[in-house]
Amino acid sequence: MKKHFYILFILAFTFLFSNNSYAVVNPVIGSTTEIVVESPTFSKKEARKMKRFQRRLKRKAKFSSWLSKLYKDTMDNETVIALLLVFFLGAFGIHRIYLGAKPVIALWYFLASMLFGLGVLLALIDFVRILMGNISDYKDNDSFIAF
Repeated sequence: MKKHFYILFILAFTFLFSNNSYAVVNPVIGSTTEIVVESPTFSKKEARKMKRFQRRLKRKAKFSSWLSKLYKDTMDNETVIALLLVFFLGAFGIHRIYLGAKPVIALWYFLASMLFGLGVLLALIDFVRILMGNISDYKDNDSFIAF
């Protein structure tokens, strides 16, 4: 216990009586971080570097909070599996069977990709729409074009 007290005392003493500035970085996502330059020993160039660092931290925090809100509920296991199926087997319509369509849809996708190349275009459209979070349009939808 005494050892911890001495360490804290030494740290507090060096913090109070040193001429250096300290930057406190809060690792919590979405929190703002302030860097205060209090020491006159820093040059203008170093102060600009610290302000740039602060702006970068704020941008990273905003981006990570936006990204976590965007993909909070949309990227569940069903969506990931549907994306993989549409990416690798999309021209054959396997992803539509996985999402609850009748197997006839897979036949239509296959015929469209063999005859006109339309199945590949439909698979690309399906991939983008599922990636954007519109997977509910494809669940139990028996129409050839799901949009």
